[in-house]
Amino acid sequence: MSVFSFINATECEQAAELCDYLRGLGAELHKDLCECETDLPAALDEIISSAEKCFSKGKDEDIEAALNSIVTLVLLMPTEIAQKQVRELSAKLSGPAVRLGKLDRSAMSLRVLHNLFQGHDDKSPLRYHVYRAMLTISRDSGHISRLVQCGVPTVRGWCRDWELATSEVLDLLRLLHDAQLAAGRGDDATRTMLALLAEYTDDNAELARDDAYKCVSTHLANPTTFLYDHLLRLKPVALLRGDPVYDLLSIFVRGSLHDYLDYYAKHKESIEGLSLDHEKNLTKMRLLTFMSLAADKSEISFAEMESQLDISRSEVESFVIEILKTQLVKTKIDEVNSRVIISSTIHRTFEKEQWVQLREKLSTWKSNISKVQANLTRVTE
Repeated sequence: MSVFSFINATECEQAAELCDYLRGLGAELHKDLCECETDLPAALDEIISSAEKCFSKGKDEDIEAALNSIVTLVLLMPTEIAQKQVRELSAKLSGPAVRLGKLDRSAMSLRVLHNLFQGHDDKSPLRYHVYRAMLTISRDSGHISRLVQCGVPTVRGWCRDWELATSEVLDLLRLLHDAQLAAGRGDDATRTMLALLAEYTDDNAELARDDAYKCVSTHLANPTTFLYDHLLRLKPVALLRGDPVYDLLSIFVRGSLHDYLDYYAKHKESIEGLSLDHEKNLTKMRLLTFMSLAADKSEISFAEMESQLDISRSEVESFVIEILKTQLVKTKIDEVNSRVIISSTIHRTFEKEQWVQLREKLSTWKSNISKVQANLTRVTE
C-alpha cells in the first residue's frame, strides 16, 4: 500500500491539528476521543464524523490540505478498521456539503478521493466505496473528470478484483450509467446499460424490471442509436413482453412511422413515463421507416416518401441530408424523376432472411471471382 504524506508531523500531531481545525469551523468533537495517544483510530473516527465541516469556509488550498491530511491517516489504518472510515469519508466527500450555494468544490473532492483510491491496493474492496463516491460527484455535477475512469471493461474488471456481490455490481453500473447520462455521454451510457442488464441471469431477471425500462429509455433517447433488435434478446427486456414499453421497443425495432403514431395515440403516458421526447421519436421513426423502405428497393419515389414519412415535397431534400448524416443509407436525389436512388442501406434487423441474402451475395461474389480467375488463366496461356 502506498501512503501519501502531506504534512511533516507525527500521526498524533496530525490528528490533534485536525481536531483543532475542525473545532475552529464549529465542529463539536469529544475531547477525550481526540486524545490519539491512547486510541488513534477512535480519534480518526471522530475527525471523519465532522469532515464535511471543512467545506464550510476557508481557502480552497487549506480545505484540500486538511482533507488530504485525513486521507493520510486513513491509509495508515488496518483494513478491518479502515473499512468503516473509508465508507464514511467517501460519503462525506460526495455529499451536499461539497456544493454550498455558488461554491462547487466537486473538482477538489474528486482529487482527494482519487488520492484515497490510489492509496489502496488495486484489489482492495475499499476502493469500491471511493469509486462509488467519485461517480456520485460526477452524476451530481454533470461532468466526468479525467480522474474518473468509466470504461465498462475496466469497471467490470474492478468488480471482479474487489469480489463484489451481484447487488454491488448492479449498483455501481447503475451509478456509472447515470453519471454518463448526466455528463451527456449517451453512447457510453448505452453501453453501460447493456453491461448492466447482462449481469442478470435467468434466476434474477424478474428483478430487473426497472433496469429494463431504463435500458429501453436510454437506447430510444440516444440520438446516435438506430438498431435495437439485440435488446429483445436480453432476458430482462424479454420479460417485459405484454407491457406497452415492450411494444414501443418492437416498433423501433421493425415498425413504421404510422405504427408509432397509432401507438402514441393509445399510450401517450408510456412515452411520458419513459421521459422520451415525442418530436424526437418522430424524427427517428422517419429515419427508421426510410431504412426499411430502402432495404427492399433501389429507388423510392418522392410520393412514397411523402406518404410513408408524413413529410411534404419541400422537406424531401432536407430529410435526405439528415439520413446521409447518419450513414445508415447511401442515397442521392434524382430531381428530374422525383425519386431518390438507393446505393446501400443497413438493415434494422439481421435475422434468417438477412443471413440467406448474405449467403446468396457471397456465393455470387465467389462465382464471379472464379470466372475472373478462369479468364486470366486463359489470357496467360
